Amino acid sequence: MEDWWRAALLAGPVDPKVPDGPAALLAALDRRLAQADGVSETDPAQAALARLAALLGKEFLALPAVRAANGGALDAAFANQAGLLKGDTTRPPRWLHDYARVRTGCETLDLLLTLVEALGRPPRR
Repeated sequence: MEDWWRAALLAGPVDPKVPDGPAALLAALDRRLAQADGVSETDPAQAALARLAALLGKEFLALPAVRAANGGALDAAFANQAGLLKGDTTRPPRWLHDYARVRTGCETLDLLLTLVEALGRPPRR
């Protein structure tokens, strides 16, 4: 039930007790996907920003990709994720869920990941 409401927060209010509640939620998400698919920007960077705005709202802030000067060292450090997480692979999602309660950006990412999981597929482009 909690995930249902988190998804509905992004797509708009939907009552899960109403028989067509799931259909209404999926229709709202499909409208956002259609709006994202309908972006006609020719500049790839602007098109990506327009798609994000359609999917996540105009308040969502997207930053450009950066390349770390010590990329090799970072890759090596993150290669051993089991060691970093001490075998607890639930740590990152729990951290994100906890921070989503107080950080808007984390909340948006958490909602997006919840939607991907609820739909069983990644967002189109």
